[in-house]
Amino acid sequence: MDKNLAITAIIGGLAVILGAFGAHALKTKLSPEALQSFETAVRYQMYNAIVLLFINASGKFSVADATTISLFFFFGCLQNFASLSQTTKL
Repeated sequence: MDKNLAITAIIGGLAVILGAFGAHALKTKLSPEALQSFETAVRYQMYNAIVLLFINASGKFSVADATTISLFFFFGCLQNFASLSQTTKL
């Protein structure tokens, strides 16, 4: 399997897992605002995985690298912010 395709599959799979985790486990733990931020981050992560599929198909590896790096910084920060902002409820 192509390395870029494997990375894209992992990113998409993590979006599904985190979405399910947010919908079930975090629903009672986070405030509505924090849960909305978490859901937005997961949705954008899935959009990014879909875009990466098209980038991988075009063969532009440098664009995929940049998108992957931005994904981890942006969505990781949003997901951590959402979960850490409600540490008293966890």
